[in-house]
Amino acid sequence: VMYFTGRLPNTTGGDKDLDALYFEDIYVTYNTKGGWSKPRNLGSPVNTIEHDATVSLSADGANMIIMRDGDLYFSELKGSSWSDPVPFPKEINGKNTDETAASYADDGNTIYFISDREPSVGGKDIWVSKKDALGNWSEAKNLGNVINTKYDENGIFMHPDGTTFFFSSEGHNSIGGTDLFKSIYNDRGWTKPVNLGIPLNTPSDEQCLVVSADYRNGYYSSKGKDTYGDHDIYKVTFFEVELPLEMVSDLKPTSLFQNGVE
Repeated sequence: VMYFTGRLPNTTGGDKDLDALYFEDIYVTYNTKGGWSKPRNLGSPVNTIEHDATVSLSADGANMIIMRDGDLYFSELKGSSWSDPVPFPKEINGKNTDETAASYADDGNTIYFISDREPSVGGKDIWVSKKDALGNWSEAKNLGNVINTKYDENGIFMHPDGTTFFFSSEGHNSIGGTDLFKSIYNDRGWTKPVNLGIPLNTPSDEQCLVVSADYRNGYYSSKGKDTYGDHDIYKVTFFEVELPLEMVSDLKPTSLFQNGVE
């Protein structure tokens, strides 16, 4: 199953934004023997007449983080239906700030998120907050200048292994636009981010890489030259799982369909 953000004609409300594209909605598709099913709009209460984007799914698939109008919301899967999204508290959704992306950690009690709040390294930075035994979120902490740059970071994903972090950035050694990077957390902190290289990264924008638990497949959004329109979803298969992920000579990305993915 794949949940993704699309700007499709059957968006809730049917309206277009000032850029002449349909408002974002959240969709679901299922991978069967016949391939990916026709995407289904999740409808209310997940989607509204405004922009609604899925930015993270918990490892067990039961909790989704949604971005609406610069704030982050969470929704729970109850049976076959998603609950009415609830905004995260002030520790995560700042006043007069934009929070545009997030990722649950493997423990379900840690959230990494993007915010343009101060004090920042520059632009939109990656922050982290942890939930205690009483369900209260801690004051957000900036991940620092090993990860964050004077440019924007976005499209974050903490792998279920609990140590491997993927994100998009306009900084570091970007090939062009936003590139995909990887950093590992160890007893000394975050390692220097590694650009995942060509062919994943291009002079256009790549973001929102999500890697399966077994490291066999990854899905990401790209605005490369072979897209069907705006951002498309691509799938990449890692043929040699034991190889470090930054060694990309054996990667074969293929386009699936448009827009971001979780």
